[in-house]
Amino acid sequence: MSFDVFVIESSDSPDELDAAIEAAMTTGGAVTRDGWITTADGFGFEHYGSMFALRGWADSMGELLFVIAERTSSFILPVGEDSVAFRTPGNKGAPPDGLEDTVDIVDVKDAADLSRGISPAFYGWASFRDYALKHINPEG
Repeated sequence: MSFDVFVIESSDSPDELDAAIEAAMTTGGAVTRDGWITTADGFGFEHYGSMFALRGWADSMGELLFVIAERTSSFILPVGEDSVAFRTPGNKGAPPDGLEDTVDIVDVKDAADLSRGISPAFYGWASFRDYALKHINPEG
């Protein structure tokens, strides 16, 4: 199980978004150690194109996602009930068709703002995960 966060392109995002995300990850301090991708301070995550699969939360992940959003003019969308998409100051592009019909868009001013916005969604998901594992599937 993972808490998934997506990078959603805007009208100003590069055509090769996945490659731009990879470049931004390097700029943002992501490193690969023993086959695992981590933030500069060692917080591990999985990365699949424009999706980030998380099993924990660290402010360094918020910092990395902020750099990625800024460098790619993209929105950051944590998946969940009543989710919102986050727009960083460098993203002047229009959202893709239908995004504003599906979620609210919230402007963040910096990485700390983004982290404060995503962390409650992560901890809500983690609480649900822990409850389900304990009470619905106590064997596993």
